Amino acid sequence: MSFLATGSMAQSIGGHVVDENNDPVPFANVFVRELNTGTATDSRGRYFLTLDAGIYNLAVSAVGFQTQAFQIILRDKPLVKNITLKASHTELDEVVVKASRRDPAFEIIQRVVETKEKYIKQTSSSRTQVYVRAMETVDKKKKATVTEDIDKKGPPIDPFEEAKKKEEQRLRQINLVEMQLTLNYQYPDKYKEERTGYKAYGQKDGLYIPIFSEADFNFYYNLVDMKGI
Repeated sequence: MSFLATGSMAQSIGGHVVDENNDPVPFANVFVRELNTGTATDSRGRYFLTLDAGIYNLAVSAVGFQTQAFQIILRDKPLVKNITLKASHTELDEVVVKASRRDPAFEIIQRVVETKEKYIKQTSSSRTQVYVRAMETVDKKKKATVTEDIDKKGPPIDPFEEAKKKEEQRLRQINLVEMQLTLNYQYPDKYKEERTGYKAYGQKDGLYIPIFSEADFNFYYNLVDMKGI
């Protein structure tokens, strides 16, 4: 009988798992056969298990090492057990890969080139909902201000007015443009915008706001001309 549990209080077993050069083996598996469970070593090769007193068969394994099995007896004191794993020298058979025909990518690219005009003209017209947001944060130094002391018994500060002032201060530090629009397109290069919403703060000179007739591009063309950038 290989397993004997006495029913007494639990005890612990722990230690280090190292290789033949005494270097730690991280993330090695420490398996308890009788319990069908176990643990793994940490990044420094350390492991720790709490078990009832008794006899157990353990197996320690790791990628690139031979599995080591051994038996322990836990009594009334913690047990320290260090394990040394031997490297596995199993060599894999050589695998030679040979191409039996031309790379299929060339055939796919050739088909794309041949049907390029078809896909360029595939969409004759469209209607799309578009949201555009362009923002730039401006680093403005805060100017020192002199404020008067307010009597603590004075009127309370209006929280809504305070929030409004903070929002106004935030908006003074950004350049922002937001647009909600419906974009109408007709092949090959006709665009019409129907703006349903527009909001702007600060300066918009440094912001990129697309002009769709100049910012359109198609990867089916060999040369992409981005006039709007």
